[in-house]
Amino acid sequence: MTTSNAIGSDIIFWLKSDGFNNPGQIDFGDGNLINIYTSNNGWPPILGKLVGSQNIKIYGTGITYLQVNDPLYFIRCIHGPNFD
Repeated sequence: MTTSNAIGSDIIFWLKSDGFNNPGQIDFGDGNLINIYTSNNGWPPILGKLVGSQNIKIYGTGITYLQVNDPLYFIRCIHGPNFD
């Protein structure tokens, strides 16, 4: 997803998955992958800081939900048949 937030700003979003403790990874714009775990209740939120670019990449299996409260320019889902 691409945000309009400035590089260096904090970002928060919520992911839900079809299971508990599903592994995933987030790239906050610099190509470094941060390990995360998603659950079926969307808690805890994903917190990070934009670095390198305004493009955030989310990798994981079973992701069914994304909530973002920050301005987005673009969101693209690839290989997400369960995504609502």
